[in-house]
Amino acid sequence: LVMIGALQDVTRRKQAERLVLRQNQVLELIASGAPLKRTLAEIARLVESQLPGSACVVTLLDDDGQVIRGSIGPSLPDAYHELVKGIRIGEGVG
Repeated sequence: LVMIGALQDVTRRKQAERLVLRQNQVLELIASGAPLKRTLAEIARLVESQLPGSACVVTLLDDDGQVIRGSIGPSLPDAYHELVKGIRIGEGVG
């Protein structure tokens, strides 16, 4: 009896498949008109899934782009989001 076999590491392929699945889920949220906060939180989670150990935050600015109106980052504590709200940004500040 002769057996021949081959082993192949499929880790990268599986990771790529999960990434495409997550990207499609985000696109579905956008296409369905899901609430902005939910969509941005899912984008942050997607980024974090690609950068293990990271915490992603999306910062929302007021209309003139000078003051932080809010932030969305599901891995960060609520205290962080409250702390940055209202901070001015720009050259020499922020």
